[in-house]
Amino acid sequence: MSFETRKLEVISMAAEKALSLPLRKQHYWFFEDIRDNFYYAMHLFAASQDERIPLSVDREAAKSLAELVLLNSIKLQDQNPQSPMYGHWPLNLNPEPLKAEKNTLPVEFFGGLLLYFYEKYKGTFSEELHIEINNALTTIYHSNLKDRVPELFNHHETKIFVIQLMFGQFFNDNQMKTNGYNHLKALYHHLIEYGLREYGALPWVWHRIQSITFAQEYILDEPIKQTLTDLLNFFWQERSTFYLKGAWVGAHSRGLPHDIPKDENNLIDYIQFGDFPLPTSISRLEGAGFLSYQIPFFICEIALNHQQPVEVKKQIHLFTEEDKKELEVLHHYVYITSSYAMGGMWERTDEYLNEQHRWDISLPVENNNTSNQLYFFHPGEGFDSSMEDGRHQSPFSEVLYHKNVVCALFYDLPTESHPFIIGNLPKGEWIKDEKDLYGKVGDVYFAVHLYNPILLIEQEQNLLVKSKGNKNGVVIEVLTTNELKSLSIQNLLDFKTYMGSFNVGFALKGGDEMFMSYITTQGESLQLNYDFSQRKVTRLIDDQVISFNDYSI
Repeated sequence: MSFETRKLEVISMAAEKALSLPLRKQHYWFFEDIRDNFYYAMHLFAASQDERIPLSVDREAAKSLAELVLLNSIKLQDQNPQSPMYGHWPLNLNPEPLKAEKNTLPVEFFGGLLLYFYEKYKGTFSEELHIEINNALTTIYHSNLKDRVPELFNHHETKIFVIQLMFGQFFNDNQMKTNGYNHLKALYHHLIEYGLREYGALPWVWHRIQSITFAQEYILDEPIKQTLTDLLNFFWQERSTFYLKGAWVGAHSRGLPHDIPKDENNLIDYIQFGDFPLPTSISRLEGAGFLSYQIPFFICEIALNHQQPVEVKKQIHLFTEEDKKELEVLHHYVYITSSYAMGGMWERTDEYLNEQHRWDISLPVENNNTSNQLYFFHPGEGFDSSMEDGRHQSPFSEVLYHKNVVCALFYDLPTESHPFIIGNLPKGEWIKDEKDLYGKVGDVYFAVHLYNPILLIEQEQNLLVKSKGNKNGVVIEVLTTNELKSLSIQNLLDFKTYMGSFNVGFALKGGDEMFMSYITTQGESLQLNYDFSQRKVTRLIDDQVISFNDYSI
C-alpha cells in the first residue's frame, strides 16, 4: 500500500469519526480542546472534496457540516488590536465558548495549518468561510508572533518560526519571512550541535514535523525549502532511530497517557512507514491527513530494517540561549531487534510536569487490547494514586542497560508515600513466583526478577505488578522464540525452568550500599552498585566501567 493510499485511509477515518460526533451547543464537537474542532473539520472538508474517499453521507452535507464547525471555531479568535491576547483563541471552551479565556497554545500549531488549508482549498470555500479565514490570517499576521526570537529552541518556538516564514510569504512581508527563515536556520544548527532536548516527546516531535511539512510544501524559495527539508530529515531521522513498528522505543522526556503504556499516537507513523496495522482509533489527529513529505530511503531504512540487532547510543546537551551554557549531558541507550527494543536514559532529569519516562521494553504495535510496553518505576510527584497511572516516576533509582537486559535499583523510597514500586506488563502468558515472573507475549519471552515479593493485578489492557519495600530492585532479560530454538524450549514452563538457573544477586552491604549482580544467558557479568553515603553509582559489564565515549549527538 502506498504513502498516498495510507494518507487517504487516515482522512477517511477522521472524516467518518467527525460525522459520528454529536454537535454540542453553538456548533462544536469538542469543548476540552478547540484544536480538535479545527482538525476534524479540516479532514471532513478534505474528504468532501476528494472523490477517492467514500463518505457515508452526501458530499455537500459533509462540506456544510465541516464549514459550520470551522466558522464557529474561527470566530472565537480575539481580533481586538488592543487586547494582550490579540490573535489568540481559547483552548478549553467550557462552560461558555464565547466567554472562554484565550490561550497562547492553539495558534502555534494550527496557525500554519490554517494557512496551508486555506491555500489548498480556498477555491471551494463558501464566501463566509473565505472571509472569516482571511480575517483570522490577517489577525495572526498583525499579532506579536512576528516578534519571537530563538531562546529555548523548543517545539513552541519552532511552530512560531514556521508561522513567521509562511505568513511572511503570504503577506509579501520580506522582513517577517527572512526572520522566520533565519530563526529556523538557528534552530537547525542548535539541534545539530546539541541534540534534541525534547527526546522521545512524541506529541512535540509530531508538532514540529507537521508544521515544518506545511511550510516545506508552501514556501517557493529553494534555499529556504532546502533548510526546511534538512529540518524534516533531522526530525524524521530521530523518529526512525527510536522506532519499532509503530512504537517509540527508549526514553521519553514527556509521556502522555496515549504514549504510555501503549503507543497510540502513531497515525503519522502509519502514513510514513505502513509497517503496522491502521490504528482502530484516533488518539491525536492534528494535521495527519495533510502530511506530504516522504522521507528519503536512507532514513526509512533506519526505521524498517531490523534484521540485525542494533545498539543506539546518543548524547544530548542541555543548553539555554539565555545563559549561554550547557547545563548537563544526557546519554540515551537503546537496543533494537525485529521483535522488541529495550533501553532508556542513563540519567534521571526533571522534565515538564515530571513526565520523564526513563526506560522500557517495547513490543511492536498491533491492533490488540493490551499495552506494548514493559517497565518498572517508583511513583513520584504527580502520580495518580488510583494505580492506573503508569507515569510520574521518582528520582530514587539507578539503572544499567545492556542489550537484552535491564537492571534497576530503587533506594530510600519514602515510607510515608508510595513505599513500593510498580511494574507494567503486556498481557500474554505469565507464570508468577514469589519474587519472579516469566512471560511470553507473541514471540518474545521475559524473565523478571525482583528483590521483594510481588503482587500481580490484572487490569483491562495490562498486568500491574506491585512490590513493597523502601529498597527494591529488578532485573529483566528478554529473549525470542528464535533465540531459544537451539535450547529445545517449547513453552513458557520450559523457559521458566531454563531461566531459573540464571540467579540474580541482590545484597545490602551494611546500611550504606545496595548491590545487584547478574550473569546473562550469554555469560556476561552485570553489576550495579549504589553507595548511599557517597551518592555514587557504579555500573560494570564484565568488570568494565560503563563508558560514554562512543555516544554521539
